[in-house]
Amino acid sequence: EQVLKDLDGIDATQLSAENRINLAIYRPQVENLAAEVRLRAYEMPFNSDSSFWSNLSFMARRQMKTADDYRAYAARLRDVPRHFD
Repeated sequence: EQVLKDLDGIDATQLSAENRINLAIYRPQVENLAAEVRLRAYEMPFNSDSSFWSNLSFMARRQMKTADDYRAYAARLRDVPRHFD
C-alpha cells in the first residue's frame, strides 16, 4: 500500500519517456500484488496451481547425483510439516 502511495506521488510528466513506460507497467503490477495480499490469495484452495503448498514440487526439480544430494532432499521433505505450520 505504501508503494502505491509513493507511486501516486510521482509526477509522470517529469519522467523520461522510458520511465513513463516503466511506471505505466510497474504500477499495475504493484496494484495486483497488493490486491492479492488484501484478498489473501496466498490462502487459495488446495486444488489451485499457485498456493504455497502446491509449490513444494520445486524441491524435486533439483538435480540429484550424489548420496548427499538425496539426503538433503529427504531433509527438506522432513521439514515440510514446519513449512505448513
